[in-house]
Amino acid sequence: MQKTKYSAAISGPTDCNEAARLTAAFLKIRPFFPRNYCCLFDSLALLRFLSGFQLFPDWVFAVQADPFNAHCWVQAGTLVLNDHLDHVCGFTPIMTV
Repeated sequence: MQKTKYSAAISGPTDCNEAARLTAAFLKIRPFFPRNYCCLFDSLALLRFLSGFQLFPDWVFAVQADPFNAHCWVQAGTLVLNDHLDHVCGFTPIMTV
């Protein structure tokens, strides 16, 4: 049976250092998948990649009001994995999975 984020919750928080290291590896191989960047797709792909290493960070969905914009990213604790903190701080999180 494959471990999920919810079944792993009892084992503690995601190891931020390991998540950052694996995210760097993911970002190096990402250009080999010929698809334009889409925060939803890229975040889902990163989450699936990290789950193969038994790491289950949060998927954060957020919005900004003026002008309206929606965005999502992957975050382990306070560490934003697949975006820049200065970019995501302009958004208000509305849901974390």
